[in-house]
Amino acid sequence: MKKDVWPRSMFRHVALLVLLSVVLTAVVGVVLWLMLAQPDLTATAPAPGNRPLTAAERLDSLKLALAVVAGIGGIVALTVAYRKQRQGEAAERREETKLFTERFVKASEQLGHDSPRVRVAGAYAMAELADDWAHGRQMCVDVLCAYIRLPYEHEDQGERQVRWTLFRIIRNHLRSDPKWGRVKWSDCRFSFEGAVIDGADLSQVELSAPGNMSFYGVRFIGWFTFAGARVDGAPVWFDRARFESADVTFQGAQFRGSRVAFEGAEFAGGTVTFEGLVADPGAVTLDGATHSGGEVAWGPLAPLPRPVIPQRRRFRLRGRAPR
Repeated sequence: MKKDVWPRSMFRHVALLVLLSVVLTAVVGVVLWLMLAQPDLTATAPAPGNRPLTAAERLDSLKLALAVVAGIGGIVALTVAYRKQRQGEAAERREETKLFTERFVKASEQLGHDSPRVRVAGAYAMAELADDWAHGRQMCVDVLCAYIRLPYEHEDQGERQVRWTLFRIIRNHLRSDPKWGRVKWSDCRFSFEGAVIDGADLSQVELSAPGNMSFYGVRFIGWFTFAGARVDGAPVWFDRARFESADVTFQGAQFRGSRVAFEGAEFAGGTVTFEGLVADPGAVTLDGATHSGGEVAWGPLAPLPRPVIPQRRRFRLRGRAPR
């Protein structure tokens, strides 16, 4: 579309500048005539109080007018060059977007392959594309997160390795040390809502606004570590998450200027530790959360009531001695 519109706009622009140059030339001529006390340009003999322009003066006036016209011509040339540059840059952007789109399609196809090895290759290809494509980075991250949200049978060892790889890629792009990755995704949005997590290492990650991370409704059935994480102004949600038969740690995590919500979460099994957690007052909320099983080291957080374990009642039959 723009390819057709821009030339017309350029021609209109050039025509306007030419018209402007003619007008300016006339204006400059009038100004010079006034500044020279309105000399008689046609007289051959001096008039009282006036004299005709000399040949040198007329030549100088002509030179000045031509200089103005040349200046306007230079502006016209610069405008044409600028328009051509704009068109060239637009063509480059279209070609670059086309290449990125082709890489995106190929990586997506690999992520949907039957072989776990090909899916792992697709995960790394999508991450590499996210590093190179700033404009499409969030879209690539969304695809990686969407894969983790897919239905999952934890007995599938190949699929488990793919998911561990995905979390490892995300972790490396959220750590501050350059050795983990050349591009950081700390301001991206990560949605793992409703996923089944059977092992994930997000230790020492850094998340900052406007980024965020959601574990809403996640089932933690395996190990998960958020140890040493630094969250600055980016909300993190564990609302309605269920921790069951898992080893989960938030040890040493720091939540500054952020809201970390465990509202409606259920601590149903395994071990969960918040020891060493550093958070702003009121940053971590446990409204509606329950502790129905497992061991929880609450650290600086207000402990939830421990689950009540009913005791078995022993009955004795009358008339029979106890054994």
